[in-house]
Amino acid sequence: ERPSATVIHSNIQTTDKLGHPLKIVVGSRYFVIHRLRLLNDEPLIIETIHIPESIAPELFTHDLEASLRELLENVYKIHIERLDISIESIVSDAYMSRLLDVPIGSPMIFEKRVAYTANEQVCEYSEHIYRGDRFTFTQEFHKSK
Repeated sequence: ERPSATVIHSNIQTTDKLGHPLKIVVGSRYFVIHRLRLLNDEPLIIETIHIPESIAPELFTHDLEASLRELLENVYKIHIERLDISIESIVSDAYMSRLLDVPIGSPMIFEKRVAYTANEQVCEYSEHIYRGDRFTFTQEFHKSK
């Protein structure tokens, strides 16, 4: 299987209000990467990823179509220790349907993630739209000691 990603657009934004999921100070800059994820050239996921500029300076000088997780770990030494995830079912609009090559109104899975480092710093906020006909999610729980 050949996973790949295509960058739809990327930019740098500045927080203009309190309450951004990255929990960064108003006026702080962050990278936004909007990508289409594919498997064997079939479009499966639309993702929008927000990363604080302070933890990954010059992020846009790297290949954004490669694994961002590996880039953050290997270049910036950022290791995710915890994820807060919310998942809901939605239906595709015209934009999603065009990118994912499905009919408008198709079932989708919408996931929001907030990623934390070991010291509880938010290192990433992302939104993912998965084709509902191609994914199954499972969870495993362990009792804390």
